Amino acid sequence: MVEAEPRPRRRRWLTPRLQRAAQLVLAILVLLALAAAIIGTLVAGHRPPIPPHGGPVTIPTRMVSPTTGWAEVALSEIWRTTDAGANWTEVDPPSLPDRRPQFWGPSEDAAFFLDARHAWVVETGMSGPGASGLYVSVFATDDGGRHWGKGQPITLDSPSGMSPVLYFIDARHGWLLMSDTNQDDIEGSPILYATSDGGLNWRLISTRSAPLHAWCGPASIMFATVDLGWLVPGCGESNPVLLVTRDGGVTWRAQRPQPTATPDGVFDAPVFFSPTDGMVFFHTLQLLLLVTSDGGLTWSPRSLPEINPMSVSFADATRGWAIGTHVRKSLPDSVNPPADESLYHTDDGGLSWAVVPTELRQWTQDYFVDAVDFVDQKNGFASASDPPGQKLLWLKTSDGGRTWAVVRTT
Repeated sequence: MVEAEPRPRRRRWLTPRLQRAAQLVLAILVLLALAAAIIGTLVAGHRPPIPPHGGPVTIPTRMVSPTTGWAEVALSEIWRTTDAGANWTEVDPPSLPDRRPQFWGPSEDAAFFLDARHAWVVETGMSGPGASGLYVSVFATDDGGRHWGKGQPITLDSPSGMSPVLYFIDARHGWLLMSDTNQDDIEGSPILYATSDGGLNWRLISTRSAPLHAWCGPASIMFATVDLGWLVPGCGESNPVLLVTRDGGVTWRAQRPQPTATPDGVFDAPVFFSPTDGMVFFHTLQLLLLVTSDGGLTWSPRSLPEINPMSVSFADATRGWAIGTHVRKSLPDSVNPPADESLYHTDDGGLSWAVVPTELRQWTQDYFVDAVDFVDQKNGFASASDPPGQKLLWLKTSDGGRTWAVVRTT
């Protein structure tokens, strides 16, 4: 048997002219890649990723899924988690630190977190050298904080005013609320801007249409649709009201959802799960829950477990949870434990409540539950602290509150 000789391997050579051409093409490609990287960094506001770690976050500002959440720390840092809060990555825009609201009081509403990808945060600064006014800009990200874009600045005539408040209903439509005040005024008026391009450009919607007390200003704002929105005055006063708009914020009118005989108190911002289904909490001697199924035209009170105080969280219009919380007094080691540490659940929008068989009690011997927050019908979180308030627990459930696991301790 004669073995066939192996074929010689063909070698391909480039002529000197072709070699020079190939080198030129390669050099051009390298330069283009470097330019694209530099331009992308400058325009998009990209910062090198920071490895996730515990970070300074104690309690997330908002969990948007069973694993992903955002936190605003010290009014200058934005952090993000993808493992339910165990580890955090700093993702704030590179130019943001030390440029957050400096003339206004602290406000968690100066940042807004819509979902796992979309977030917005306010930056402020002086309008120019020697200027007495301010500018306000809004940073936006659509990739979880890897890149940020900066919107057109809004110039304000006076540095006096209240903290800006952001609210978005989707990736494009949002509102920016500020208060037109100065130290000589007794009253202030909300100034409302709107965007329909994700925060790149803002247009003035309304001003001086709903007078409020100057030193409290508007506390919060929310929109259920591009037309239907609610504004909560920041001061508790006699006969408290909500302000409602049905034309996107151009005009507002007062509404009193609570029953006539209800004592004075303070409203939270309404929460809507659809254009028609929503609820609002009213804080008085007892926490009051009011629900609507017609877009806020009418409101009806619903029952809550007979515990006070409590933390309540609804994942949708029907499924909610409530748990008794403690009252921390002025002394750091002096607290009133809740009379009832049971976890309650409703699946009919608050018409009825039932106790959840839960192992959460195993932590209440040394810790008091401060709040519960459910992102869907199965997945929720709880924060707890020891009586001195020096140690914190962050817990997670994935079965509607029956079993819990510690995600993080601080």
